[in-house]
Amino acid sequence: MKYHVYFKPNEELSDLILNQENIILPGSGLHSTILVFYTDGNFPDLSQISFKPFEIETLGFEDFDKDSLVLKLSCSRELLHLHNQIVEVVENYP
Repeated sequence: MKYHVYFKPNEELSDLILNQENIILPGSGLHSTILVFYTDGNFPDLSQISFKPFEIETLGFEDFDKDSLVLKLSCSRELLHLHNQIVEVVENYP
């Protein structure tokens, strides 16, 4: 089974994105993917991961495919640390 770990943009960023022309919202809504992983149906407990809110810089838009637009983000230390924490939990999950 495929799992998608992501966070949602704040209201200010959502409004900026939605004001662009020809925006088609994905089924999961506006989001930034942190990790996609596959497992046998048992989901690892990500609640053990703690982090403080952090800021990231937006770097512009790019086409992902014919129906998707990607907002490029800076890779801050905090975002990388959060990603690595999630990877560690997922990799160590039975």
